[in-house]
Amino acid sequence: MLGTAVLWIDEAHDLFQSGTPSEVRDILKTLKSLMQGDGAVIVILTGINSLWQIASYDGQVKRRYTKISLPELSNAKDGKAISKQMEVFCNRAGLRPPDEADLVQRLVYASRNKFGLCIENILHAIELALKSEADQLTMQHFAEAWAMQEGCDYRGNVFLAPRWSEIDLAVPVIN
Repeated sequence: MLGTAVLWIDEAHDLFQSGTPSEVRDILKTLKSLMQGDGAVIVILTGINSLWQIASYDGQVKRRYTKISLPELSNAKDGKAISKQMEVFCNRAGLRPPDEADLVQRLVYASRNKFGLCIENILHAIELALKSEADQLTMQHFAEAWAMQEGCDYRGNVFLAPRWSEIDLAVPVIN
């Protein structure tokens, strides 16, 4: 309605990782040209922290972009909202929401306190629940999704281990 076009490139760091300095400059020049003139496009780049350093390579690009970092999640601050969002997703998928008391705490920890990973983990668990024709999303669905994602056994699975908060997520526990 407003004639505004937005191009959102998620995992944008992948555009630059294997590029030579001249290829990186060319990509940045292309993005810069998209943001100019009558048909200007709003460009949103999302990705890992190093993306900002890559995009800052060019002074004009650096001035044109605003860096926004989402704050880390915490169960205390965000647990109720995460639980509510999981409920919304479950309702849309035709599943009853999970009822395990510490699931959201485990989810936030497993997602490394990152909003995007939290949503991905919820959706992956829902997908597994639907594939298994379950009528309720459970901790087990999260455990299976986590094992597939992380390649870990039960000792390293945040959704199965009794002392899950002691698991070092930087060091996978593999069979």
